[in-house]
Amino acid sequence: MVETTSLTEKKVISTPIGNVTYTDQEILLFPEGIIGFEDKSKFVICSQKGLEPIQWLISVDDASLQLPIIDPFLIKKDYKAFTSNGELQSIGLEEVMKGKLYVIVTVGRDVNHVTANLRGPVVINTKRKLGKQIILSESSYSLKQPILAGSQN
Repeated sequence: MVETTSLTEKKVISTPIGNVTYTDQEILLFPEGIIGFEDKSKFVICSQKGLEPIQWLISVDDASLQLPIIDPFLIKKDYKAFTSNGELQSIGLEEVMKGKLYVIVTVGRDVNHVTANLRGPVVINTKRKLGKQIILSESSYSLKQPILAGSQN
């Protein structure tokens, strides 16, 4: 459910993690969507108290689509995301490190099986409010990098 009062006032999305309040200025446009969800293009990022440093990438178009995301440098301090020339032109960036970088988190059978996809980061041009998920095809990073100490794939 989305409640709208005006274009400049706060809006509310009811999601399984709770109500999320946002303004139009907080909406991030993903022109190509997210892999697997190419038909969804408008997202907001929110935090949930007690779950930091995980944040949520939530579709404004379909509030049931909520992707947990995390800063990849919290998992791998020397993380590097290189792309081919021009891959980020659609969101107005020349290189990945000029944007904000996240990776998508997956929870397995239980809390001890929490992994991050280091090969498919999400890059956001914070100035233009545009985002894109890229694939690091020539990378040795894992699709399921364990996040918690002692966790396994």
